[in-house]
Amino acid sequence: MTEADYAGAEAMLDEICEPFSTETVCSDAIDRMLSPSDVLFNPSRALTYLDRDCRGFGRRLDACLRAASIQMNGVSSSYSLGYDAPFDWQGWGVRPDPAKAVVSFARACDLGDVEACRQAAVEYASGRLVQRDPERAYEIYRQLCFEGSSYACDEAYKLRVFE
Repeated sequence: MTEADYAGAEAMLDEICEPFSTETVCSDAIDRMLSPSDVLFNPSRALTYLDRDCRGFGRRLDACLRAASIQMNGVSSSYSLGYDAPFDWQGWGVRPDPAKAVVSFARACDLGDVEACRQAAVEYASGRLVQRDPERAYEIYRQLCFEGSSYACDEAYKLRVFE
């Protein structure tokens, strides 16, 4: 593919995934951007669209969860293609960024995903992947406790008593 082909594909993707486009069409395009065997393979651009949909006007839960997964694990074409492809500006891959993944989990939590809440609370409480924030962890655990999680109630109690 030439530079002009990449530019044309990127313009087409921008049009398909504009903020007020159909979810299904953009979701299909994102799937292609995350498939190493597809000519549109560009995980960094897919992550841009997912992150925008996670925090933007529509605030889509599935976008937050997919963004968190990519940020936590990274994406490389080397696994599917059988060779070590570079991580570069052309979108051949995305390096893992666990701190950004925690932010995406927190956004998914705000949209009601219980597992994302648990993941974000654990990370905020431990300070392993993000700056430790026991107050944020407590708020998430408290929310989960009110929803019936005894584990979350125990963790919220520990944060209040032992912090």
